[in-house]
Amino acid sequence: MIILANEFTKAITEIEALTDYYESFKNVITESDIKLNDEYKIGIGLSNVFDKIMSADEPDRAIALDDARTQRLYDIPVNDIVDMSLENTFDAKILRYLLKGKYATDERYAPSIARKKYHGIESQREILIRSVLANIIIIFEMYLSSIYRFLISIRPEIYFEGATVKFSEIITNEIEDLINEKIIQEVSKKMRESLTVLDIIKQKSGIDVDRNIKIRKEFEEIYYRRNLFVHNNGAINEIYLNNVEKEYCGNYSKKDRLVCDDIYLCNAIFVLKKITCSLFYELLKSQEAPHELYSVLSVSVGFTALCKGEYIVAEYVYGLLRRYKDFLFVEKAMYEVNYMIALKHQGKPINHLLKGFDVSAMTENYIIAKECLLGNNEKVYEMLTKTYPESFDAISIRDWPIFIDFRETELYGKFKAEHIDDFNEYIFS
Repeated sequence: MIILANEFTKAITEIEALTDYYESFKNVITESDIKLNDEYKIGIGLSNVFDKIMSADEPDRAIALDDARTQRLYDIPVNDIVDMSLENTFDAKILRYLLKGKYATDERYAPSIARKKYHGIESQREILIRSVLANIIIIFEMYLSSIYRFLISIRPEIYFEGATVKFSEIITNEIEDLINEKIIQEVSKKMRESLTVLDIIKQKSGIDVDRNIKIRKEFEEIYYRRNLFVHNNGAINEIYLNNVEKEYCGNYSKKDRLVCDDIYLCNAIFVLKKITCSLFYELLKSQEAPHELYSVLSVSVGFTALCKGEYIVAEYVYGLLRRYKDFLFVEKAMYEVNYMIALKHQGKPINHLLKGFDVSAMTENYIIAKECLLGNNEKVYEMLTKTYPESFDAISIRDWPIFIDFRETELYGKFKAEHIDDFNEYIFS
């Protein structure tokens, strides 16, 4: 069973690495864009002026040229920067220009160079989008293939029902080696259409990613969008429209180009994390895994998501865990608290959950947690003062997201000052 947790941890680590990769290169591109638009703003501005002139209809092009000469770029008259003229050639009309004075000796003012650099930044954005979308599917398929391989290995008779083997293969191979080879072939073949594997493991092993909280249709939109950006330059086709729910593809029509902004890509990574968690949760349940393996899901993803402010992911993870009825009372209570934290910090209502969260028979830490969720910071301070450090130690008060709001108050500053040595302690693991 440990291998199940290891494969899951590996997938989550790769998702975190993808997040860091995206944020890092996004920031580099943004900084380059800002720098370009500052240093090359005159050249970019002239390029736009030229484009406007040349895009005018033939009778109006001369008028557009005269109008451009009267314009200003960053409070500098265009006529002080460049001389422009229209010229007829044997097959077209062209625009000739001559940069004046200092503008002629610095590439930052050259429209062709500025435009090339601008398009280079745009190309970097497109490459980043394709890379992120492609890696989302790669990570998903790597994890799904490991699950598929595991499920076949423990019940090959279900997955190979009705399959035949040549007699020559039997007499020339050990049975175990033959089965392993067939498993490799089966996984390789089926993973070419990875979404169908979700149907197979649902039918054969009861692994249903949508059993508790719907996620598959949202992920499928990302899957087919990846195909568009890798194979069709982001332009919508019939395959996308026929396979993606209207809820997720919006009002786009065929040949429209999809937009992938920062909000979309961040959410796409969150969706990857959620469907990965759903697969792991379903796998644990199907194998009747020991409770401690569920802590991998809670700690590695759920708690980390809370600490990083990824409340959408935390809500999903603890939304799964709170549904499992075989946990110990203490475990269920903790999952419920973390679930409410995730909801609260998204602005979602939790009063109905708090009313049903009875802490009368619980230890002080759960009573304090409920007061935190209710926003009773004076009560939180009072109880911490009486029960510290038995209820919560300094590290928990400093780091656990339940105390986010409390940490914004003067009372937290007061409490921290009273136990300053404890609050300066950290754990390396």
